[in-house]
Amino acid sequence: MKIIRTLILCAVVLISTNVSAQDEDKYESLKQHAKEKVKMLNDYISYLADPSFDKRTKNIYKEEAEYLFINSCGPYEEKVEYRNGSVRSIMHDGVTMEVSSVKNKTPRTKPMKAYFNGLIYLSNVYKAVTIETTDIADIQVSKLIKRPDGKYECAVYFDQTFIGRRGDGSTYADITRKWVICHIEEIETLDGTEYDTKLGDVHVISTERIFL
Repeated sequence: MKIIRTLILCAVVLISTNVSAQDEDKYESLKQHAKEKVKMLNDYISYLADPSFDKRTKNIYKEEAEYLFINSCGPYEEKVEYRNGSVRSIMHDGVTMEVSSVKNKTPRTKPMKAYFNGLIYLSNVYKAVTIETTDIADIQVSKLIKRPDGKYECAVYFDQTFIGRRGDGSTYADITRKWVICHIEEIETLDGTEYDTKLGDVHVISTERIFL
């Protein structure tokens, strides 16, 4: 009887270990999807600020960038569940981007669409603009949280370096630490499980001057 119990215990441990390993693989896959989505956002930000692209091309990039966010940056409803079990619906006009500078480090909130439009017209202020961000391998992702509706959430952290050169030869450069919430939904299809990842509001942590 003791042998049987031992075998059963070993089987349970093996099954638990296998399930845990599967969960870990799944979580790493979800985190990678979040990283890739943020990297896509940063690429579009760089394109929108690049004076070498014409306005028509930038508008195409702008639409693609908006699609990365909840409801393509349009109004959306958020359901918040409290500890007592009650659920409250909150309406938002759209996702937002916090911005800051060396002179004004207090974050200011802009509608995402307005932020993208501002990037397009940076050429009115700067002769050349370079915006670089953290390599995808170095982007940091928080612990995944599974919501009551089955969707997953995580926070993604990255650095954004801005270098703007004016017509008079002067240069402004800074590095801003930011984070954004990623919402990930699993969708079962005939081809297997797919992930729909959408970005939420982008927040500023800190901004520091860069001396070139």
